[in-house]
Amino acid sequence: MASGSARKTKQQGIARSAPARANSSEFAWRPPKRRRRWLYVLLVLALLVGGVIAAGPYIARWYLINKLLPRIGKRIDRQISVAKADVSYGNLVLEGITVRGKLDSADRPMLRVKRVTAAYRVAPLVRGRVHVPKMVVEEPELVLWRRKDKTSNFTDLVDNYYELVVKRARQGGSGEKLKRALRRRLDSVDIVRGRLDFTDDKLGLKVAGRLKTLYRRGKKAEVIVSDANVDAPLLSRTATFKRLRVLLPRERGAPPKLFIRGGRAALLKSLVFSGVTGSITKKGDLVHLDLAGSYGGAESKLWSAKGWLEPKERRGHVEVRAKRFKLARIAKILERTPVIRPRDTEVSGRLDILVSPDKVRLKGGLSFSDLNLFHPKIAREPVLGLALSTELGATYLRQKDKLEIERGDLVVRGVKAQLTGSVARLRSKKPLVDLKLVAPPVPCQKVIEAFPKSLVPDIYDFKLKGKFSLALSAHVDFADLDKAHIGGRVRYRSCKVVKAPENMSYKRLLTSFEHQVEPAPGQTLTFTVGPENEDFVPYKDVSQNIINAFLTTEDGGFFRHRGFIPSQFRVAIIRNLKKGGFRLGASTISMQMVKNVMLSHEKTFSRKVQELFLTWYLEQHLTKQRIMEIYLNAIEFGPGIYGVGAAARHYFNKSAKDITALEAAFFASILPSPRRRYIQYCRGELSKSWDKYVRRILGYMYKRGRVSEVDWQAAGVEKVVFSKPEDAETEKDCKRRVKDLGEQWRDEARRRLRAAVMKAAPH
Repeated sequence: MASGSARKTKQQGIARSAPARANSSEFAWRPPKRRRRWLYVLLVLALLVGGVIAAGPYIARWYLINKLLPRIGKRIDRQISVAKADVSYGNLVLEGITVRGKLDSADRPMLRVKRVTAAYRVAPLVRGRVHVPKMVVEEPELVLWRRKDKTSNFTDLVDNYYELVVKRARQGGSGEKLKRALRRRLDSVDIVRGRLDFTDDKLGLKVAGRLKTLYRRGKKAEVIVSDANVDAPLLSRTATFKRLRVLLPRERGAPPKLFIRGGRAALLKSLVFSGVTGSITKKGDLVHLDLAGSYGGAESKLWSAKGWLEPKERRGHVEVRAKRFKLARIAKILERTPVIRPRDTEVSGRLDILVSPDKVRLKGGLSFSDLNLFHPKIAREPVLGLALSTELGATYLRQKDKLEIERGDLVVRGVKAQLTGSVARLRSKKPLVDLKLVAPPVPCQKVIEAFPKSLVPDIYDFKLKGKFSLALSAHVDFADLDKAHIGGRVRYRSCKVVKAPENMSYKRLLTSFEHQVEPAPGQTLTFTVGPENEDFVPYKDVSQNIINAFLTTEDGGFFRHRGFIPSQFRVAIIRNLKKGGFRLGASTISMQMVKNVMLSHEKTFSRKVQELFLTWYLEQHLTKQRIMEIYLNAIEFGPGIYGVGAAARHYFNKSAKDITALEAAFFASILPSPRRRYIQYCRGELSKSWDKYVRRILGYMYKRGRVSEVDWQAAGVEKVVFSKPEDAETEKDCKRRVKDLGEQWRDEARRRLRAAVMKAAPH
């Protein structure tokens, strides 16, 4: 009963208080004090976390600029500056980055970067890890250099990397720094629109190009330098590469691999390798080469180079091979060379290069078959069907800067020549050359047949017997050409002509013969060299003054030599070397007679070879007097004036036997270019400068005892007086005629050259 009344009383109390609770807040429900305390804590924590989250990018930016970058800079001993940094959750953007070392100049830091954009993940940061899924580096400019004194702006970084990663990895190191380095995860790095500029003054190497890097986690990183330009000591000009690709291996301590594509390099100005592709890899201390390419712009694979190098020990062995191929495959690069009809020519070659610390050994060979050439300096007509092969054995001595040639064999249609000797001071512009050329005894007929008929058409049908050999030597110091020594022996005297073509036989020159000349382009003139011609002057009737004048200016040893003056060849070669080209010859009167009477006047290798042979041949059968007689009666003394008889009558209205010493000196003065120097006659008298030149020739004649004292004294007051008919052309007309004739010959020379080129290569 008691409990029931209590419950009833309580319910009544609650009922009485209900209206008051509904109208007053002081009766609202409140959690217990302990629960309220936790709610306050959670609220504060939420505010703190929110604040941290909101301020996180600003804190991260401050930490990056003021702590992290200086710490990295201190570790690599470089100053790192950033112009602008933006940090947000998951993204980082840095602009205007500069990395400068102590040795870098103010205007050329080691590295400039326009912008770096990196995406990172926030969650791993809580666990002390760094995870960057992607990083993009835009327009970096990397400048690396090493000076001759070995100072460098990058080698210390390479050494530090080697110490930190490679060396510890090889030693099995597990240091805390290495562990922490491996806890950083970078999934992807792209470098776009970069630029590399590398200079090594010690090696003389320069590399410049567009830089690009690709890195993907789990794969080999790639560094690509495209459109690269490379300068190196062995290259005659800048090498170019479409692409240099470097693979950075995943394994710690493993060396990178270099792949080349589209390379073009010139070891010599005339030897350009193109389309170079392949790889350069390193295994241990050995660098392995596997390259292939073409020549001069062609892209087809025509050569290969395989082998190894050991840079530290300066050792290596590289094999270069060029398998037999048709020159038509590189026809495009032959367009400006003497090579024609490349479709007919085959070539092959090989070269073994053995490198040791003190020397480089070269051994190889090169062969051509059906080589066809045309050049106006070689011959008037195309030279067809050349076949030749070479074998080389040489050693380059590093310390002495000297190339020793142990074997330099040249074989042309069975005729062999051997070159030995040395070339010192190769790196100098003035080398020291010491060479010997030996041709072992060979049948004389074989020497003739070694030349293609198109190169020696006028002598190819000669038949000879006997043996031919030669042994020549040359010691030429380009620092002192006057002391050059060129000598040796050419044994040809046992060679005898057993049969000669009728038009080249000496018998044709024993008596009168018809001689055809071309006084003007397209015009021919035929006259007799003999008594039948009223202008012909026998040797005995030629003034001794004329003979002495030509002996003085053209060939002082004419009556003593056998067609050649060996010492004059040496003088001519030295003069040519000084002038940097072969322009001055060593022609004797015998050789000039052959050129004027037996051959054409073009300045070609073909004519010179035939001139030497025919001079040797005719000197065995004609007397010196007969050779001089033919020479004086056949050569040109002016436009349309041939022979000394016609010249004496035209210039002085005299016979050749009455020519004075001074007049003879004038004839000698115009001989090298009688048409152009005819203007002295047009003037009616010698110019002051030409008069001095003529008298200088006369002075040489007097000093050499070819002018008597009486004639010398008489010449002192004598003047060169030309004889002209009353109806002679005026000076102006005469000079115009000489000028027009010169222009006609120049035009004709160009026309004939074009015709010869079209004939040689009509397509």
